[in-house]
Amino acid sequence: SAETSCSKTKLQIQLELANKQCPISLGEMGEISGITYEDNVVTFNYEMNEEYIDFDQIKANSTAMKENVIIFLQNSEGAIKNLIAEIKNDGAGLAMAYKGKQSGKTFTITLTPEEIASMSEASQADTEPASALDALLKNANMQLPREDAQGMITEKIVVEGDYVVSMIKVDEEIYSIADLNAGKELTKEILKETLKGMGPVVDHEMKVYKNAGKGIAYKYIGNKSGEVYLIEIAASDL
Repeated sequence: SAETSCSKTKLQIQLELANKQCPISLGEMGEISGITYEDNVVTFNYEMNEEYIDFDQIKANSTAMKENVIIFLQNSEGAIKNLIAEIKNDGAGLAMAYKGKQSGKTFTITLTPEEIASMSEASQADTEPASALDALLKNANMQLPREDAQGMITEKIVVEGDYVVSMIKVDEEIYSIADLNAGKELTKEILKETLKGMGPVVDHEMKVYKNAGKGIAYKYIGNKSGEVYLIEIAASDL
């Protein structure tokens, strides 16, 4: 723009610097393709991999999705927390514009300046771990059932005891539950490492689980025998 740097707010300068770093990877989920600040609204443009996000489901559950975004922002640390503070200072709004890489479908979540201003300073995941967990699970279950691999369908995610459990139906024409059980320890170690490298979205989920005192588990259930293959990762290992 023609403005001199003297007349720019700290937020405008920060966003220009951030935009130069785009695309910013979000791991397998996709990336932030650009950041704009126009008409008093900061917009984050996301390009999402539709293997991980169902646009039709999200549109149908937009209220829960927006609640989840507010909890995520209230629970943020570091750069994101500072950015929200600057958006508040400028009296600006915030929009998150999602676009599907495969279909080109779009979906936008908008927070008004009033909603940003009234967001609690306290980190909600620290003060109300149960409500943060509920919101996260509600959002995750919106996108289910989902085929994550050939012959494996994640049907729902529930809390059982000390674990958040993904219930996965397994096609026994493709997999044997006994064979899966035989490789259990190795699979568990690979899974622990994989979760660490999946980007900020998964990091946030793990933090919410841990704050609520929950580990994660994957329960694979044979579609014919009903036999179970269970992998558990304790909260202390997240």
